[in-house]
Formats: sequence, C-alpha cells, structure tokens
Amino acid sequence: MDKPPLISTSKWRAEMDHMAGRLTINGNSESDVIDYLYNRLTIVDGKASSLLTVNSILLAVGALAISQDFANEFPELATNYGSIPLKLAGLSWLLSSTLCLIIGFLGWKHLTLDSNGVVTNLSDYKATIAKVTVHRTLVYNFAVILTLLAIVGLGLLLLF
Repeated sequence: MDKPPLISTSKWRAEMDHMAGRLTINGNSESDVIDYLYNRLTIVDGKASSLLTVNSILLAVGALAISQDFANEFPELATNYGSIPLKLAGLSWLLSSTLCLIIGFLGWKHLTLDSNGVVTNLSDYKATIAKVTVHRTLVYNFAVILTLLAIVGLGLLLLF
C-alpha cells in the first residue's frame, strides 16, 4: 500500500504494522480490521464534533470580548496590545473550526466484485480507510493545537 502524501513514512509504517497485528489477534479477519478502522474513524469524527462545540464557545467568548459594552467597561483591553491576543484567538479559532469541518467531509470508497462475486479490491479498500483514518487524526491533532492557541489568546486578552 502506497504511503499517502503529508503522512510521515514512520507513521504510515506503524499504521500498516498495526493493521497486520490486528489480523493476527484471535484470528481476526480482514472484515474485522475494516470494522476496527471504521470504529477509529467514528472516534475521530466524534472528537472533531466536540472540538467544534468548544470552538463555538470560544467564538461566543470572543464576541463578548469585542462587544461595545465590554470595551466601555474595560477600555484598557481595547488598546492595540489587547487586540493582538484577540486576533491570535480569532485566527486560531477560524483555522481550527475549518479543520474540524474538513474532517467531516465524506468521500466513499466502494468494494468491487468480479463476475464470480469475489471482492477484487479489498486491499485497496482497507488502505483507503487507513489513509483516511491517519489523515483525519493528524488534522484533528492540529485543530486541537489551534484551539489551544485560541484559548491562550483569549487568556492573554484578559491579562492585558
């Protein structure tokens, strides 16, 4: 199976070794490995959904921070120094939310059968699911880092 772009060789090799190991556990079948990969995708999709919820809360906090009432009550936060952390938080929030939405983008790979009803592309099918799993995990991890930057940005805003 070819390594997908943007995924390190060591990460891809570890994923392939892991799938091969899953086959040897209790005599798992190819179908069991595919079910396992789909379960992992479900976990990543759920985490991305939760992170999008956190990002929504951060958006509400950021909107409060730029509201006129807040600026009137805390004029020192309306300075240029106060706007830098807010801009950092806003940009991080926007990128993280975009990545979470990209994780949810669907593209289906289908099994194909030959004239005898035998699946002809099981290995490619499994590799595609593995690629999607690793890719979505990397995108999710980057989105978490961006959300943490947004939290730090909002925290710095309140400290200034």
